[in-house]
Amino acid sequence: MSDESIQIPDQWKNLEVESWKGSIMLFGAVDVGKSTFGRYLVQRLLASHQSVAYLDADLGQQSVGPPATIGLALSKAGDGEEAESFPPGGRQLLRFVGSNTPRGHFLPLLLGMHNLQEAAVDEVAEVIVINTSGFINPMQGAAVLKWAKVELLKPALVVAFQQAREMEPILAPLRRLMGSSLLHLTPAPEVVARSAEERSNYRAAAYKAYFQDTDLVGLSYKHLAVFPNRTFHTGQIIGLDDVAAHTIALGIIEKIDVDDQALWIRTPWWGDKKVASLRLGSIKLDPESYLDEPLSD
Repeated sequence: MSDESIQIPDQWKNLEVESWKGSIMLFGAVDVGKSTFGRYLVQRLLASHQSVAYLDADLGQQSVGPPATIGLALSKAGDGEEAESFPPGGRQLLRFVGSNTPRGHFLPLLLGMHNLQEAAVDEVAEVIVINTSGFINPMQGAAVLKWAKVELLKPALVVAFQQAREMEPILAPLRRLMGSSLLHLTPAPEVVARSAEERSNYRAAAYKAYFQDTDLVGLSYKHLAVFPNRTFHTGQIIGLDDVAAHTIALGIIEKIDVDDQALWIRTPWWGDKKVASLRLGSIKLDPESYLDEPLSD
């Protein structure tokens, strides 16, 4: 992405990001330009830092990894255009959360974000840009979730996008919280609101691209850790994790063999990396349209 591909507000251009270090967390409702700013910020940071990471925790509309995951992309310094690409063109790590929304998945989301942040620190990232979802309704627990992210990940700076006062229930306590600075930015002027149907279609297209040309693979779960239980459903999305709890690949369950404790799954994984555990999602995909929907109880 180049600076010319979007209209950059002067407020963004005037930011002295060359001195920014540590984790930078982006807060805001849907369709305010968080992802646009994240792309712009990564590009600016790559011009002045040796190593930049982008941690995308927007479960349904992310740029790193398929929906229902959070992803970490690390910069690949010294590789010309690839080093300036978005997301950064270096190593990527995923964590499967199991849903396209944080609701009902606070703990897996927080644990996954912390795990990926630690991975970025281990890779000596100077700056970690953390994009979050547009989930901000305090009546649904959004304020508690955002505060937990700040307390757990300890960002050096929280960048908040606010159109009116919709973020005040979340931001008011943070203004008095020691340890993190708070920066207010106005939403990007060219951002166009997307309907729920458009967001659903975006996820479907992302799933279709991810599972395109994949094979049906048999997987025994007899000796695997399975979270949260061993109740499987056809069409259900699952995560295949390694010993470090990083997601190797996603799979769609097509056949369940309870007697042999085996699954047949549609997945890009073909046995090249050892699976240590399975994480079962709370959503399933339509086999034709790839639209997702919650699993029935």
